[in-house]
Amino acid sequence: MGVAPDVMFQLALSIALSQDAIASIATSVRDSVFVSSVSDYFRKKNILPLPPQTSYSGGVLSVGLWIGAEQRQDGKWIEDGFTDAQRLQALVSSGFISGGQTAGFFFSAAMMQLRGRAELTAKPADGIDPDSLKVNLTSTDVVTSVHGTYEIPVLPDIGFTYIVHESLSLNPQGSSPALNARVVSKKLDVSQLDIIADSVLIGLVEQGFGGIALIGGEIAAGTQDPKKPGVGSKLADNWPTESLISKPIVGKLAFLWSDLMVNSTGVRTRGHLQLGFRSPQVRIIGPTAVSFLQTQSGVTETYSLALTDLRPENATVVWGGAAQSVGVEASVRFDVKGTFRITATVTDSDNVSATGATTVAVTVTKKGSGRTGETP
Repeated sequence: MGVAPDVMFQLALSIALSQDAIASIATSVRDSVFVSSVSDYFRKKNILPLPPQTSYSGGVLSVGLWIGAEQRQDGKWIEDGFTDAQRLQALVSSGFISGGQTAGFFFSAAMMQLRGRAELTAKPADGIDPDSLKVNLTSTDVVTSVHGTYEIPVLPDIGFTYIVHESLSLNPQGSSPALNARVVSKKLDVSQLDIIADSVLIGLVEQGFGGIALIGGEIAAGTQDPKKPGVGSKLADNWPTESLISKPIVGKLAFLWSDLMVNSTGVRTRGHLQLGFRSPQVRIIGPTAVSFLQTQSGVTETYSLALTDLRPENATVVWGGAAQSVGVEASVRFDVKGTFRITATVTDSDNVSATGATTVAVTVTKKGSGRTGETP
């Protein structure tokens, strides 16, 4: 393992940055990568999380993050042995924006692998061994492999290895997502393929990958597409297209990527940035039409949030209307017919807030017949 950063963010601004502004940007980069699932995984593996390193010279800010440990052949994690001074020197020498470019982002293969393992550990998928997940990169491809076992009652467990090749390319400048992941191939090695169809197992494995969100706060993890086949797709879908800032002003940076490089060390993009204002929005995700039988006492539904231009980490959420809860999810009990309104007000750590609302139509049905207006 080298001393080069596992994650690196560079930007050049025409306005001078204060130390508070530099610290705020570094914290944002750290929080977007070292989300709670990673922190939990670090604790489980006895890895000491490292603070970000920053370098600011000639109007160019560089922020670097390191895993800070490496895995031995026996599976145990040990500290990488580098000093803060060595990391800072590596950060300075790793700069890659040039020729008038004002933004750059790098994400290493090692960090992709660690994030994938951490997400699978936080959201276990039946049969998948999170620590077996491996990520290898070629000049264009992200290769994800994972091992596991599929249990069938009475019969012996079925061991499997799933490998997917995904090719990354750059979408048109200003697009969201910024990257596109095209599936080159998918392969499933199964110990007893005559017992279960490979398509069934592939579906189960890819459904397990559905909870992975490589970059960004976990408040949006519920919106991840479970049909995405591998870590390459997760990286592409979550590659940064903007970053919220609070200093020197409360606003956001939009990234216009024009250059993509993939090699064995990681994925890198370069381009330009635009400074703009936030348009905070809260969208409530959950059923808007609910029905239950007259013989039932009611039904409980779960609602979650998708945020725009709000920091998910350390955000305060206040639910209202039919939902009386706190946190990023709310369980709502419906026991009578009618129309119910659910609201959620989110205030982030920059004191930026927004409110979202949705309406739920609840009906009561008789078994074997149509709707009824009777209260059960």
